[in-house]
Amino acid sequence: MSKSKDDQSNLPTKGRATPKGGFSVREFARRAGLPEGRVRKAVRSNQIETVDFGGTHRIPPRELERVCQLYK
Repeated sequence: MSKSKDDQSNLPTKGRATPKGGFSVREFARRAGLPEGRVRKAVRSNQIETVDFGGTHRIPPRELERVCQLYK
C-alpha cells in the first residue's frame, strides 16, 4: 500500500521548516534575515540551540523568536 499525498505532508523536507522538527540552518537564516554563515557559526558555538531530529540537527522555532529579539 502506498502512502497518500496527505500522509507524506508531515515528512521533513530539505530547506523547509517542519511543524515539530524546527528549521534547517538555511531556512532559519532566511527567516531571521541573517547570513547563513553567521547562523552556522552561532550553532557551532552553542549560541543557537539545536535539537537532533531524525539524525539531522534542527533549530527549534522558539530560537527564531529569541534570535529575532536579540538582533532587532
